[in-house]
Amino acid sequence: MDYLRDSYPQPWSPYDPPPRGQGPLDWRFVAGLAVGLLLVALGFGFGVIAAAARTAGASGAAVAATATPMPTMTATIAVTTTATTTVSTTPGATTTAAPGASGLISGAYLGGTQAAFTTAYGTPTTPYNTPVYAVPQPDGTAASASLYGFLAGNDGQQRVNNLTFALNPNNNWTAVANYLAAQALFPPDAVFVKDIQDPTLGVIHVYRSTSLGATLPASAFADTHGGSAWPPGTFSVSCDVPGLEQCSLLTGV
Repeated sequence: MDYLRDSYPQPWSPYDPPPRGQGPLDWRFVAGLAVGLLLVALGFGFGVIAAAARTAGASGAAVAATATPMPTMTATIAVTTTATTTVSTTPGATTTAAPGASGLISGAYLGGTQAAFTTAYGTPTTPYNTPVYAVPQPDGTAASASLYGFLAGNDGQQRVNNLTFALNPNNNWTAVANYLAAQALFPPDAVFVKDIQDPTLGVIHVYRSTSLGATLPASAFADTHGGSAWPPGTFSVSCDVPGLEQCSLLTGV
């Protein structure tokens, strides 16, 4: 009957050898497989944690680098200031910070020679033997300078110590305008000293010139009111004399 047993499948018996590929799994194999999977899982987990830690560390470093303030540079600028001194004088007066260098007057000014006036303004007319020069103004206004007094200078030449200056009288004439124009005949280094109020002559403007003091002797700077002599180089200007539309320039006061 063996051929019949071999023709039909028979139920498997635990006492029989297991069919190929259908035997039960050994417990040691299963246990080893579980341990291996556990170790793989643990290794993967630790790798993820380490990577996260590195990423966090890099991010923290970047944040720290960003948060670090840059050094602040402060520029210091040194400012040098120069004090400016303003000299208060009569409005329109010609002034300098100090008298010019000593030397004789050589131009057409108070203290100059008649020849210097002729060189500057041409041949004068001579009414009553007084040299009168036409002194045209920049704006075309006519004006004249009359040389009334001469005195021997320290160089022996006759020099002007008394003259008048007058703008051509017209409806617009003023003492102030005449005073401003007359300053063209002041010694170039003239410095304003002060004003004196005179009951007869009105305001007398007092000036001083180092070059005028070097050109004329000390006796040229007397006080015409009987007082003590003025320092060398002092001269006076009067433009407010009632009835006279002119300025008088005179050495001394």
